[in-house]
Amino acid sequence: MKKSMVLWVLLTATTAWAFNKDFSIVNDRAPLEFKLLFDSLKNSLKENQDQVRLIALAQQINRGLGPLQKDQSFFLLKSEVYKTLLEWPHPPSQFQVGSHTLQRITSNIANGRAVYNPFSLWVLEALAADLQNFERDGLLSLTQSQRASLTGEKALQFNKMQRVLKYSRGWLEQADTLSAKDFNELTDQLAWRTIERVKEKGQLFRRLSSRAISDTQTNTFNIPEQGMPTKAPVAPATQPTPAENGLAGQASEEKKAAQATMEKINTEGATLPAEELSGAIDRIEEDATSGGAAPINPADQPLQ
Repeated sequence: MKKSMVLWVLLTATTAWAFNKDFSIVNDRAPLEFKLLFDSLKNSLKENQDQVRLIALAQQINRGLGPLQKDQSFFLLKSEVYKTLLEWPHPPSQFQVGSHTLQRITSNIANGRAVYNPFSLWVLEALAADLQNFERDGLLSLTQSQRASLTGEKALQFNKMQRVLKYSRGWLEQADTLSAKDFNELTDQLAWRTIERVKEKGQLFRRLSSRAISDTQTNTFNIPEQGMPTKAPVAPATQPTPAENGLAGQASEEKKAAQATMEKINTEGATLPAEELSGAIDRIEEDATSGGAAPINPADQPLQ
């Protein structure tokens, strides 16, 4: 009995190790942000069902992004990380952002670096970088009367800060107030949602691609055949309706939205410089004004 228990423990440990070691992003089709997101989430998973879920999503993403060129895949993954982060539906808050916020977040990073996962650290450092820019311009410590009297370039800078805080205020509050462990749990939720969105976009691109392009397959994830968690039986897929068999049967609005997305992916590549959150916000607002999806209930609390 004792020997059987030892064997079971060794087998479990070996399986978990193989999952963490060999299940990975294997090429340069993904930006740093997405690699940090994926590795942090993967290494946090303890339950078999969660590991199986992540494997299934990776398989679907491999199929969906397979037809895309490297720069297209890179741009898509980068965009979805920023969009999911900035559109996260934080609860309404009156949280006030100031110099003290930057000081506490910087302190949290220094004191919790050993606890925060790599993706959490990236989020925190991205938030801090924008606040540091505003602090350097003297915008975080303005009094109410000083804000009211701003003119010219200073007023434009202050308005830009308010626009950035419209999207980042909720994350700044969480970064300021949550423990490192709780913040990791929040970014794990963010990671799941980002990967789900990438899967959905990949399925869309797969439907829009010609058969010749779809036959070209470049994997984003390496998914080893051995040492991985066992999948539960999957119910047979339902037969697609005639309307789902091709673009001709789709609704007009869906076709227009899908084609517009593909055109964007085809024209913007991986040569874009690394983005700060404020740059990503500009891109999201451009998408919204050109008919793209609006942010999901962003925290929209102006400075008081």
